[in-house]
Order: sequence, then C-alpha cells, then structure tokens
Amino acid sequence: MNIRTSWTTRLTGAICASAMAMLGVPAALITPPAAAASARPAATLTASGPGAGPADAPGAGPADAPGAGSAGAPSGAMPMATGDRRHVRPPRLPRPCIVLRAALATTTGTFGSADETTPPDTGRIQAALDRCAGTGRAVVLAGDTAGGAANDAFLSGPLTIGRHEVLLVDDGVTLYASLNPADYQIPSQYRPTPAARSARRAAGATRSSRSAGPARA
Repeated sequence: MNIRTSWTTRLTGAICASAMAMLGVPAALITPPAAAASARPAATLTASGPGAGPADAPGAGPADAPGAGSAGAPSGAMPMATGDRRHVRPPRLPRPCIVLRAALATTTGTFGSADETTPPDTGRIQAALDRCAGTGRAVVLAGDTAGGAANDAFLSGPLTIGRHEVLLVDDGVTLYASLNPADYQIPSQYRPTPAARSARRAAGATRSSRSAGPARA
C-alpha cells in the first residue's frame, strides 16, 4: 500500500467515525479501517506455508479443536421463545337477573312519533338495572315471539349501568337509542341552581378578600 492510499484510508475512516458519532451510533460499532485491521486475530494476518506461526501448526491451540469457538452455539444467544403457557378459557355469560321481553318491532330502525318523543323502554330497563345492581348478574333484553309476535326491538334513552351487573342484548334483538335531543339534556350542567350561584359568589368574595391583604393602619 503506498503512502497516498494509506493516508486516504485513514482520512476516510476518521471522517466516517466522526459522522457516525454525530448520528449517535454506538461506539462499539465505530472502528476505523486501520484500527480494524490491527484488531484482527493474528491467525488471519499470518501467511500460510512452511514455517508459519503456531496458528497454522497441526493441532495448535483450542481454535483448531473440534467444536471449539464459534462452531458451537453463541455464548450470548437469546433463549428461544416458548409461547404463552397460560390456559385461556372462553368467556362465560353471567346468569340472568331479569329478562325483559321486547314490545316493539321494526325493519327500518324507525318508530312512531309517540315512541320517538317518549322512548317506551327507558323506564323499565333502568328499573331492572337498579334492581340487579351489585348482583353480578345480567339484565337480558330478549325478543318476544309469543302469540305469533315478532318483537325484536327496544327503544330507550340514556341508561345508567351500576357496578357488578351486565346489560345483555340477546341474539337477534336490537337496542335503539332515542333520537329526541331532549333525552340527552342535563339542565343542571348548563343552568346553575340558585344555591350553586350563591356558592360561586361566596367563593369569589373570599378570593377577593385574600388577595387584598391585611388593611393598613
């Protein structure tokens, strides 16, 4: 290798190492070519032939022994994944607490004006939920085919489901939500009660007196 080639190799390695360091490459991966050449094992730099070093001698060193070095499994190999050994069971539906039968039927998802104005199932579904709260059981909304009927729909406004209970809609049955905006209004959220307004005024007066500080003599 001539002087120009050696100088160019060293300069290129230094530039690459600086660029990789700026990019956050781990230091263990940044090895200039000259350093990499000097870091090679002696066996790779020794010419073969008569009189070669001990690395080429028959039976020399543990590197030539069968199964030694990299011939076996890597010492730092990650263990193979064995999978999730947990036994997974399919979920089970809770036992029924109350079964409500549908009183409406629809194929279009719409109902009469009276039902849309005042959803007929809100009260009885909420009453069943209140009764079954804390039991760990389910309020079941089921269809009704008694007497040749084909009722498979419920129409309800907002519902409150308590703790440790489930609202279960049976297969083939649909629970429709009310389209009346008034069913979703919370008047107390938008119009403060007189007591709330008085409390706000009292809190404002307290903050004003604290910010004013003690009166001067």
